[in-house]
Amino acid sequence: MQDSIVAHYTLDGTAADSSVNGNHGTILGAVISFADRFGNPNGAMYFTGTGYINAGNSVGFQIQDDITI
Repeated sequence: MQDSIVAHYTLDGTAADSSVNGNHGTILGAVISFADRFGNPNGAMYFTGTGYINAGNSVGFQIQDDITI
């Protein structure tokens, strides 16, 4: 696992982790994929009040130090 990146989600219509760690998630609830501000199809995602990504609880997510989200 990389020391600095636990997961990287590009929010391009999937919940795939693009880091080397494989912390892929599952999209749950109302999440809508649409074009980003540059017109790229599925380049952005809108999370409604009930939509989220469940990424599980891998060892990499059990962080006890300062983090940036």
